[in-house]
Amino acid sequence: MAQTLLSPAPIRSGNGGPQLLLVLGELVSGEVRVREGRAAEAIVESLRGFAREEDTSQPLGDDFLNVSFLVEREKEKPFLAAERELAEELGPDYDLRLRGPPAPYSFV
Repeated sequence: MAQTLLSPAPIRSGNGGPQLLLVLGELVSGEVRVREGRAAEAIVESLRGFAREEDTSQPLGDDFLNVSFLVEREKEKPFLAAERELAEELGPDYDLRLRGPPAPYSFV
């Protein structure tokens, strides 16, 4: 149904009506979720190798990822270096925030 309702001309002209705008909004929202999911997977995968364990929680606010990593002390500096490199690679559109260290019992 969404495919047949969406054509570029009514969207560009603003004459598509509320139903078309609703469908377009749903499509955009779905695509944002897909892209956030891919980004979350890539972020976790890039840091996973430095961690003994990881724990993913429900994201809060405008965040799309909330993950804790249990990192042994000898891997802490490489982990932080990888996080900084990842932040530079992702650019200013992403805000990576490190908090911690969390108590190890969080992973029990």
